Amino acid sequence: MRRPPKTTISSFLRWWNNSVRWRWSFAIALTFVAWVPVNAIADDYYVTANSLNVRLCPATSCPATNKLYRGQKVELFQSRDGWARISEFYDASVEKAEFPEIQEDKVARWVSAEFLSRNKPTNPEPAALSPEIMDPRIKYVPGVGDYGLTKREVVAMRRFALKLLKDGSCTAIVNADKSVGKAGQYYVQCEGENRSRYFRLADVE
Repeated sequence: MRRPPKTTISSFLRWWNNSVRWRWSFAIALTFVAWVPVNAIADDYYVTANSLNVRLCPATSCPATNKLYRGQKVELFQSRDGWARISEFYDASVEKAEFPEIQEDKVARWVSAEFLSRNKPTNPEPAALSPEIMDPRIKYVPGVGDYGLTKREVVAMRRFALKLLKDGSCTAIVNADKSVGKAGQYYVQCEGENRSRYFRLADVE
């Protein structure tokens, strides 16, 4: 019967030294992984929805700060329970002035992960608009599909712009869009003015 090799003090010390060295290396590696911030693994994604609310926490009950639109690129920092974090965490004091219900010291921007994709979505062909609502004095109005706008909304903005031009309220229109802060309202801006003129779809239909 073959006898097992003898264990000498020197071989035991070599084993112990290697074991301790391996344990320290493993511990250091774990510490490094834990230290690397989640922000370091951000990846690019695209919005697939026509309009997507951006919130300050991962729930529909959280305040919505702004919107993203189809085709816009975002960075994905974290996924959690169907939500995607698209910003780094930052000091919540900058948001508490507008949203006093926020209790956290740090917040980030979140969107529904369902409407993000690694592939940029294709935009549909722009809808043709009637020549009757085209006027060279309308220098800028978003097109159909821009910022999630429908043909009905774009036509309404052009009609309201034409109304202001015809009654002499404006000499040119330099901007138009859907209001973020006023639900159901749209606006146009006349050249040389610092204010926006608001309207609803029913005002021009």
